[in-house]
Amino acid sequence: MGRLPIGILDELLVFAAGKEAQETLLSDSPSYTYDRYERKENAKGGQWERLTVKHHALLTLNDCIVASAVTDSDCYASPILKKLT
Repeated sequence: MGRLPIGILDELLVFAAGKEAQETLLSDSPSYTYDRYERKENAKGGQWERLTVKHHALLTLNDCIVASAVTDSDCYASPILKKLT
């Protein structure tokens, strides 16, 4: 058994959305905090920082996901939106 092609998830998402994937799409990119902390050193010795991620998604009008990507929380939405489309 081999490794699945990297683009198979994208193809499955578009297949599930059907012809709606060719029509009007919505974009969303909320940030999520998850339970992982990273120690950041600073002048006072350091502190723990909670890590967050941002989930960028293209949706059909009926809430089917057509494409998605997860990035660091400080990533701007517009460059990722360009890649998703």
